[in-house]
Amino acid sequence: MRAGGLNKKVSFIAKDSTQNSFGEDVLEEVLYKETFAQISHIGNSSKLFSKTYASTDVKKLSIRYIAGITTSMFVKTDGELYEILEIVNPYMKNKALIILISKVD
Repeated sequence: MRAGGLNKKVSFIAKDSTQNSFGEDVLEEVLYKETFAQISHIGNSSKLFSKTYASTDVKKLSIRYIAGITTSMFVKTDGELYEILEIVNPYMKNKALIILISKVD
């Protein structure tokens, strides 16, 4: 993966359950990691990695490998919030990740 293509700053956001002053469980956003990525638009309905995604805005995110990223996290870039649909570690070499994301309404 060439560093010159990683031209967009992205943030990985995790949801963490905490308790407020009343003892109620509250979900809050926690910044997991910030990194640079290459983002490319895939289309409205995509069949990738043996699954079909019928979404209004599916994008492919390419980043250097970061351990611990899961599909329960969110991605924030350019002020927009995206959910993670799928994570692929090409050739299982732990050098890069391909992440499919879809805009959260």
